[in-house]
Amino acid sequence: MNRAERRRLEKQGKKNPSMTIKASEWEVMKQKERQKALDAVLPLLLGLPVKVLKEKYGWGTQKRLPDFADALLEAYEEFSKNDQSIEDLMKQVEQDCSIRFTEDEICGRK
Repeated sequence: MNRAERRRLEKQGKKNPSMTIKASEWEVMKQKERQKALDAVLPLLLGLPVKVLKEKYGWGTQKRLPDFADALLEAYEEFSKNDQSIEDLMKQVEQDCSIRFTEDEICGRK
């Protein structure tokens, strides 16, 4: 193999391949990824409050916890239907409940 062939092979190995996709395909891919993320996070977002209410506050599994879980699901569905941002929700929680979640608390930094 001569020098020119070696250089050509080196260049081929360094190329970063690209591909073209349609905007509609891109939107479908994004929607699938959003749904995967939601499917991964939603059990945590639903399970932790229920666990705390059961273990720390003694809520029962016959009436109060199922009602709370249903209310949580309704709230998540309502939030996802509206164009409300997370920032808007956090402002509303702070105004209505006097509870403020900082970014450091949410991300586990202190």
